[in-house]
Amino acid sequence: MGGSQSSTAGEIKDMIQARNGVFMKTFEEGDLGELVRAMYLPDSKVLPPGSPTQQGPEAIAGVFKGLKDNGIARIELTTKECDQLSSDYILEEGEGVLYKEEGSTAGKVKYVVTWKKHSNGEWYMLYDIFNSLE
Repeated sequence: MGGSQSSTAGEIKDMIQARNGVFMKTFEEGDLGELVRAMYLPDSKVLPPGSPTQQGPEAIAGVFKGLKDNGIARIELTTKECDQLSSDYILEEGEGVLYKEEGSTAGKVKYVVTWKKHSNGEWYMLYDIFNSLE
């Protein structure tokens, strides 16, 4: 691979953590439509715990509306590992902490995300699966 085309593991992890920063910010702000537009592709799937697979913008927004409706005000994501599968796909493993409005911890999750590089050069979540750590 050429110098400018090749990314180190650290650079990949930093890029994914930056994208997760966008996720965390838009979730906290409560604009779930923007969250979905910024983070997911039209054919993306979210696989929440104890629920059927949700595909498409409206269904995915519904997953996060459910979290908001259950008192989750903020999510903190931490990338544990990233593996670049190809030039267009990255697999991320991480953990998250869910916070209530007053700042108390509401729960902890583990997650795996398959990221896909869009033709616009940005990375989006193609498959997003998460489960409780508790």
